[in-house]
Amino acid sequence: MKIKLSKSQWQLIGQKTGWIRLAGENYTEEIASSPNTSPEILKKILEKGKDDSVSRYAVQNPNCPPEALAEVLKRGQNDIVSRLAASNPNCPPEALEMILNKGINDDVSYYAANNPNCPEKTKTDWMRLMNRGISNNNESVKNLNQYIQKNIPWK
Repeated sequence: MKIKLSKSQWQLIGQKTGWIRLAGENYTEEIASSPNTSPEILKKILEKGKDDSVSRYAVQNPNCPPEALAEVLKRGQNDIVSRLAASNPNCPPEALEMILNKGINDDVSYYAANNPNCPEKTKTDWMRLMNRGISNNNESVKNLNQYIQKNIPWK
């Protein structure tokens, strides 16, 4: 059941809870991380393109829509928000492929390669490029997982 509230009612709620200010335009970490937050709100948070704590919570939210995660990755930044977007299980395979097909050795690529939605062939091709000549795919996956566990602290 949806409840319609006026602008003044939203402002009053914001004053009482601290969650919503200015009629729903500014969101807090609590809203971005809540499992009850709608995909539309999460998408709106991420459209701002900021690398802030609210965006970080939004990209980790299980309700974050795939298209919003893909848009974060299309920006091409090597920031924490992009790394978290690449690790979200909702991230679409096409977005992960786009990251790895660039052939860049950065943290966002490592997260993309470790995402369960990443196509195996794309992951293997990227790892071969990064490892230059490791022919055993199982060894490459093992090396990738070891690197992530040792070198990427926010995973």
